[in-house]
Amino acid sequence: MRQLVPDPTKKLYRWLLYLLHYGHSISGTLNAPSTTPILEVIRKNTGLSCAITASNNRNETNSRWLIKYTLGLMDVDALSDFVFGELYIPLTVANAPNQPIQLLHSWTFNKGVYNALKDFALDFFRAFWSDDYTYDRSNNTRSLQIDTQHKLIEIVSQSKLSNPAEKQTSRSSYGYEYTQTGFTDITTCSQKIALTVNENNATFTWNISFVAKTEKATVNMAIFFTNQTAQADAAFEKFLLPSPED
Repeated sequence: MRQLVPDPTKKLYRWLLYLLHYGHSISGTLNAPSTTPILEVIRKNTGLSCAITASNNRNETNSRWLIKYTLGLMDVDALSDFVFGELYIPLTVANAPNQPIQLLHSWTFNKGVYNALKDFALDFFRAFWSDDYTYDRSNNTRSLQIDTQHKLIEIVSQSKLSNPAEKQTSRSSYGYEYTQTGFTDITTCSQKIALTVNENNATFTWNISFVAKTEKATVNMAIFFTNQTAQADAAFEKFLLPSPED
């Protein structure tokens, strides 16, 4: 095949000039297949029953399919190029009423930091990911204080959320569970934080289960949970990585 490429040196120079990202929406009426295995995977792992959005109005929000291509750098010695595409398909949450939705985020660490993580992350009255909580030990509760500078303010305003109240319902040496109130159209919400260890690793998990009355409430709660786990990412990194002075 190499013989089919005249003057590979010039070809190398030209290809190294380009790293292409290209995307476009897809026209026409797009019909969902009779079976969609990826939607079943989403339902099994999260409890979210989703359907491919059906809309003939291309101007509606969340109605267009989008495809994106990436052309990477070419290796002229191997006559190969790294090219891949991504297809974005709009989905609609179609959960049945009163059906719980469960989301999970986990972190894996070296076993050697297990005890340090227990002290750092398993105290209900010290939310390690945020300084915006106030605590009431006598009532076993904590509240997330929201102000206009808070990272969650956009979600708060959309869902008419007051300061979320959280109440610890159980506690053990490896974690705790609590309920949360404050979101509009969320009827029940419980969360669980746990730290486990095996021969090689320590695993920290954060699980949320909630029932939403509307699709918007589902999205708001999912974003809220995602923002909190992102704050936890930053807190773990700051806690475990040495400071520049060390």
